[in-house]
Amino acid sequence: MCECLLDLLDAPVLVFEERDRVERALAAYSVGAADFSDYLVLESARDAGALPLVSFDARLAREANVRLP
Repeated sequence: MCECLLDLLDAPVLVFEERDRVERALAAYSVGAADFSDYLVLESARDAGALPLVSFDARLAREANVRLP
């Protein structure tokens, strides 16, 4: 799935808001245990200075700066 998302990033007909955030989330997703959307939320929190992130997702909670409630 990660390769498909990377291909979409390179599609000339698509424009992504906060492309660098999407790229960081994809990089984390490619090696992590959580879903891509979870990593995108984590990167959004990082950009907003809102770490640590509190999540009910146990797989995401394995990441640095994420904790369970």
